Amino acid sequence: MAGGLPPGDLGGPFDGHVGATAALAERFGAVWASLEPCLEGARQGGFRAPEAVRGLDDAFAKLTAALEEHPLGIAWDVTPTAFEIAGAPMWAPARPPLDDVCPRLFAEGLRRVRVEPGLTRDELAELLRILTRGATPASAEDEAPSELWDADFTHVTYVAIDDDVPLEALPEVAAISARARSLAGRANEPPAAITLPADKRAALAAQLGVGEEAFGPRFVDTLAEGYLKARGGPAVQLVEGAIREWAEDPARDAASSFAFFGTFARALAARAPSDASALEREAMRMVVPVTAVKRLLESLARSGDDPWAADKGAPDATVVSGLSQALSLVGDGSLLDVACRSWTSLPPGPLRDAVHAYVRAWATGNEARLGAELEAAGAELGVVLVNVLASLGTPAALGALERAAKSREIAVRLEALVAMPPGRDEYVRGEVKRLLHDPDAAVWTRALAAVSERGLLAAGPAIVAQIQAPSFHDRPLDDRRAWLRGLAKLSPRRAEELSSELLAQTPLIPSESLEQSRALAAEILGECGSTKEALATCEEAVKKRWRNSQAVRDAAERSAAEIAKRLASTTPEPPVSRQKPGAP
Repeated sequence: MAGGLPPGDLGGPFDGHVGATAALAERFGAVWASLEPCLEGARQGGFRAPEAVRGLDDAFAKLTAALEEHPLGIAWDVTPTAFEIAGAPMWAPARPPLDDVCPRLFAEGLRRVRVEPGLTRDELAELLRILTRGATPASAEDEAPSELWDADFTHVTYVAIDDDVPLEALPEVAAISARARSLAGRANEPPAAITLPADKRAALAAQLGVGEEAFGPRFVDTLAEGYLKARGGPAVQLVEGAIREWAEDPARDAASSFAFFGTFARALAARAPSDASALEREAMRMVVPVTAVKRLLESLARSGDDPWAADKGAPDATVVSGLSQALSLVGDGSLLDVACRSWTSLPPGPLRDAVHAYVRAWATGNEARLGAELEAAGAELGVVLVNVLASLGTPAALGALERAAKSREIAVRLEALVAMPPGRDEYVRGEVKRLLHDPDAAVWTRALAAVSERGLLAAGPAIVAQIQAPSFHDRPLDDRRAWLRGLAKLSPRRAEELSSELLAQTPLIPSESLEQSRALAAEILGECGSTKEALATCEEAVKKRWRNSQAVRDAAERSAAEIAKRLASTTPEPPVSRQKPGAP
């Protein structure tokens, strides 16, 4: 896989961070130095000798450790005399037979090599073989860029130019390169958001004969033109590499990335309107690659709000629309986990909506991953994920819903039970019953409120069983009120029937707790009663003074008046009995 940079721009990914650059160059240079004893043998037949194998293993371990600290990869420039990281010498072999490596690679057009996290031992061995091979008869197929292209590495990219440099010209080229690096090192002004550094921009603008105010659009137009001409052929890697090198800078701010994308995509669409959609996806892949989108989402997950807000009050509109577009063009569900974490941290608004749309778009086929997220999700995200899974209707989604039904969050468990498909009634009733019978008041209180709010009818039998239990009257009055009102919200008709039965109980020796329950039943009838039978029950309780306490008669009287008003304004249907046919 090849990458690209504008010819002559050999700046590394750590420009402006001199201390960090020098430390990385020294650290990575030590890896190369430790390999020198076995590189000559590798030229001939690869890493087969025991000492060569040990050297390669040691280098691979050190490089892997370094890449863990640099998730965007480590790149070094090829100069006529050395490998360098942003101008800091990394490896400069001066003794035969390796002293020809740098001049030869530079002469063949190789300008930069980048290794990325995930690099395998076999890839490292092949890369070292290509870079350090000895001189061969002149042939384009034997040059390093061609061999790198044929190798089709997964975790190695490179930059090459088409024009070879005669070996006899290398001393002069080396002097010019050194002078350019020296001048670049004295430049204090950071790169502009989208264009080249100011000094290079001014020089190029003068050469092009345009003012600096026109250079930005001219640059993007030229880039778009070059990309379309190179598209579909090997040369396109040069343009893509140049853009990626700019985009993957860890210091790049999101607003400038999305602004550049918008400008670049419009320039491409203007030149090829019939292919605008495909070009938009390609532009996003280059300017805001998946690694950059992941970095933005991770930042959101850490910060808890929009870290790129213009005034910390309203999100930057460019970032909001850009992130939404980037997520829609990712092309797979690889970011589902970090998307879920960022959703939790975001306040309601367009950024959260963009993340939600991405999760929903890639839920199918990733049900198990969403189920795993549910285990650690809080109540709000858990409910959202349950709704996403419920909308899929796949067997895998059902399995994830069953995992959600075991969540530590009551709201998530109940939402999963509400979303269960037909045929799972017994399972739902069993899970609801366990929640409502939990000895912890905090659990059953939240469960009761949730099933009533969500209309989980499968909870009805468990609630009725609690109210009809002999121990119901021994509960605190507020608990009894919660159970009756919960049933009334879930099923007004069933609550009316049960309250009427409770109010009609007139034992010869009533207890204080029973009278409290009867007064409460009368209260509930006043809130939900809508039939003549309920009105008659209340009126009967008002009349029989010697069978009813004053509290019961007062509550029944108030409720009778409320039910009468309700009946006068509507024509209610008779209540449907829940008793089985033939039951007393």
